[in-house]
Amino acid sequence: MSILDKIGEIAIRTSEKIVYYLLGLLIGIINASRNISDRIYRSFEKRGIEYMDYLILQIQVVIAVLIIATVAYIFDWIRFKILVFIFIVFGTYYLYLVISKVKLYYKDHIAYREYFVSILGMLALLIVVKIIKPTVAFVPLPEIHILILSIILWISISLLFKSKYRRDYTFGKVIEAGNHIKVRVNYDLMANVTRGVHLFENKVNAKEGDRVKLRIQWRNLKASKIIGVEEVVK
Repeated sequence: MSILDKIGEIAIRTSEKIVYYLLGLLIGIINASRNISDRIYRSFEKRGIEYMDYLILQIQVVIAVLIIATVAYIFDWIRFKILVFIFIVFGTYYLYLVISKVKLYYKDHIAYREYFVSILGMLALLIVVKIIKPTVAFVPLPEIHILILSIILWISISLLFKSKYRRDYTFGKVIEAGNHIKVRVNYDLMANVTRGVHLFENKVNAKEGDRVKLRIQWRNLKASKIIGVEEVVK
């Protein structure tokens, strides 16, 4: 065996070890995060928060951490090595939640996956731009080009998502019934509504446990407003 063959064999074995190590690390991160998450959920469960809403809360918290880390790197508040570490730990768990967990609780999981992965992709692109073109000269804010790009990307993601998935209704579950009904609503990305309990006049003869279709008033800058009950859904 020639020297080149030996070097190639060593390189292949080293690469395999690195891949196995990284896979083991990622699996470890996911398992540890999942155990911690399950323990935290117990306190939320006592407050009547369903796991599907807790799942979205986790995703929002994790993406907030990634956004803060990205901004900190863009303005040179943290080093690239720290950014990479944060993305390995939180990015791995983020993808695990978005790809593996969301589909277990949301029928429209493809829409959720597209939206949340798009946000992660936006952050990755901003980081690449920072590496290639860190600053722009002769302007008060040297990172203005990254700021402008982030606004364009955010607006594009929002508009594309709304054009493809937006709807003017959502669903809820009747938890109390009578002349008026109390309806529990879960987080609904397509309707832009957050979780909560709403009180309506019972014009559709809904009973406790029924699933009802709700009309919403769409609002762009904040959560949409639920304005009434349309019908009981079988």
